[in-house]
Amino acid sequence: MSFPHPELPIGSFIAVICLLVCLPSHIRVRNVASTSLNLWLCIVCIINVVNSFVWANDMIVRIPVWCDISTKFIIASNLGLPAAAFSICRFLCDVAKPNAGEQTKEQKRRRALVEIFLCWGQPAIIMALHYIVQGHRFDIYEYIGCQPDFYVSWASLFIISFPPLVYCFGTFFYAGFALWYFLQRRLQFDELLYLRHPGMTTNRYLRLMVVATAEMIWGTPWYLFVLVANISEQPGLQPWVSWEYVHYDWQRVGQIPLSLMSPTERSTRLALWWTVPVSGYLFFVFFGFSEQAMKDYRYYFRLFRIRVLRQDPRLWVRCHD
Repeated sequence: MSFPHPELPIGSFIAVICLLVCLPSHIRVRNVASTSLNLWLCIVCIINVVNSFVWANDMIVRIPVWCDISTKFIIASNLGLPAAAFSICRFLCDVAKPNAGEQTKEQKRRRALVEIFLCWGQPAIIMALHYIVQGHRFDIYEYIGCQPDFYVSWASLFIISFPPLVYCFGTFFYAGFALWYFLQRRLQFDELLYLRHPGMTTNRYLRLMVVATAEMIWGTPWYLFVLVANISEQPGLQPWVSWEYVHYDWQRVGQIPLSLMSPTERSTRLALWWTVPVSGYLFFVFFGFSEQAMKDYRYYFRLFRIRVLRQDPRLWVRCHD
């Protein structure tokens, strides 16, 4: 089996590894928003690995159930990713604002529940609502694999296109205030964070703010590009005639060879595919070399030497003495 574009599965697989390396430290501090951002990126990258491997040379309908499930997760991730970035900056803003105090256990629990709803509940709702504007079952693109379809209309704008943009701009809003609060009290910021949120350091605060903002700076233009392209391309925004009209021949599977697309269309489709792996690399750049990540690397390396290589830890002490 030949791979005309081996960089697609390889690039996404590397992103999965980078994201999994960062995941334990976010789970350990019980930060729902940053963990959710990591998980959504990881889920989409895993989908990309499978899709670009299975459909490396053709558009044959091989695993329809996989496509049914994966395309729903792709739709959900379009909201889950900006919602997670929004939740990160909202949390940072609440922690640093002048009149904030130390959060009680009840407040932390309430905040975690809100973030779970924003990062996972709403995407699940969008998954279900997608069926309203799902013109046919799914599309399969050569090299890229299964992709969701939707009937471009006013309904799809409000269900699919607008909600992610609301969270993107909300992220910039909260990130701006979080940065302003930091600059106002930067000399005492470590002490302030320790009093209000033990375990949070200035370094981690800035990393979270920068990664959430960077992900949206990278992602927002693509959301806008897809929105404008869907409206401007023929047939563009279509009227909502009826439920039966939209879902006519719903079981159909679109099979699109990239080789028959124009060079611009082909480049655009491949560029859109790379947005999530690149987001995974950005996440790793900000968290893969943090102090906590380095501790995790040393711990897992030590575990590997003990469990796999069967080395005696006492020998390491003697070697260093």
